[in-house]
Amino acid sequence: AFAILFGEFAMHDHGRRLLFYALTVRMMLLTFSQAYMAISKASEQMHLVTLQQSVGVAVSLVTIVACIVMQAGLLGFVGALVVGQLCETWLGWTILRRRFQPGPIRKLDFRSGAGMLVAALPVGVIAILQAASLRMDILVLGVFASNSELGHFQAAAWLLVLTFLCGSLLMTVLFPRMVRVLQNPAPCGFAWVETLIQQGVLLMLLVAAGVCVGAPFLLRVCYGPALLAAAPLLRILATAAPFLFLNTMLFYICIASNRRRIYLRSLAISSWAGFGLALVLAPQYGGVGVGL
Repeated sequence: AFAILFGEFAMHDHGRRLLFYALTVRMMLLTFSQAYMAISKASEQMHLVTLQQSVGVAVSLVTIVACIVMQAGLLGFVGALVVGQLCETWLGWTILRRRFQPGPIRKLDFRSGAGMLVAALPVGVIAILQAASLRMDILVLGVFASNSELGHFQAAAWLLVLTFLCGSLLMTVLFPRMVRVLQNPAPCGFAWVETLIQQGVLLMLLVAAGVCVGAPFLLRVCYGPALLAAAPLLRILATAAPFLFLNTMLFYICIASNRRRIYLRSLAISSWAGFGLALVLAPQYGGVGVGL
């Protein structure tokens, strides 16, 4: 509902609005897909998660190749991602029904539903805030900047998205062990968590330094020479990558140690601060201001 209101009243470009709606559909499908994968993760059957995601990626690649052959526009390529996500979600539902046998649809139990909602609400709000914070720069910049500048910023913002995905995938695999370690405090367990944080942040610092040095080369390899103007934006965003990686790790650590409220409070403050700064800096400085 928020996406529809935002698209109708804040996006005057018809093509951009259609892309936004297509990505919103993909996000909704992704939500269900993540729910199905969560059941496989909880039962420690990670091969089912790998299968589900591999099928989604394979279908997306096939449809993207078809778009290239047919010389489709940008909306067609985004549609290819939606098709891949739809297949991933369908496979997750199929695995859920065959492997875990949920049985017939049950009657609504409002009491147990309310209990689950109360338990899940903080985590859900955190996940929404994380996703919104990750794309808040694009949403704000899209209101004030031209399509060309928005494209340059989007070309540089792939680093933050990739950082978030890498951190999430790593912590998803380690999450069951992290829960056992933090729910049963021991010096060796805390040392394991500290070592994980230290090595992860050091690795991301090296990656950020390499991106800053090789920004033009990376842009040329990924997009060709047309988007070399995005190199300054990529260097600015590279400095945020270690912090984003650490933030992603802290999310899983706080969930595993039952400190959701602490993380939710910190994330809410930082999200509103970033949104306010983006509104102030975007009209005057464009992509550079939003990146900063």
